Amino acid sequence: MKKLMLLFAIFSILGLQVYAQNTVTGKVIDDAGEALPGVSVLVKGTTIGTMTLGDGAYSIDVPDGSNTLVFSYIGMETQEVAITGNVIDVTLVQSSEFIDEVVVTALGISKEKKALSYEVQTVSSDDIALSNTDDV
Repeated sequence: MKKLMLLFAIFSILGLQVYAQNTVTGKVIDDAGEALPGVSVLVKGTTIGTMTLGDGAYSIDVPDGSNTLVFSYIGMETQEVAITGNVIDVTLVQSSEFIDEVVVTALGISKEKKALSYEVQTVSSDDIALSNTDDV
């Protein structure tokens, strides 16, 4: 009988954890109405997150007490949205900040271009636009 009561208590506690969260779904698009795949969706103040699918749809389990989702995507303004229901659709706008220069080194080491002890190749956006190869 004691084992049965202990088992019941454990399942009750686990059941509270499952019911103490909401599932929020939605779709993320850009200002032109196109779906954005790969948008990072995070619950603010936690490590809970997900990414949007190819059609811009997402689904995330939000624990009770959390009230904000953070949407971020490269080239778009990061947006924080208050959780007001179970469906939240978001439109991200293009960022006004542009990346001037990126230096890529081995193993993710970030350094200033002038601090490197070896030659650095520069590729401008004009060079990329003039390339004749198709993007994958």
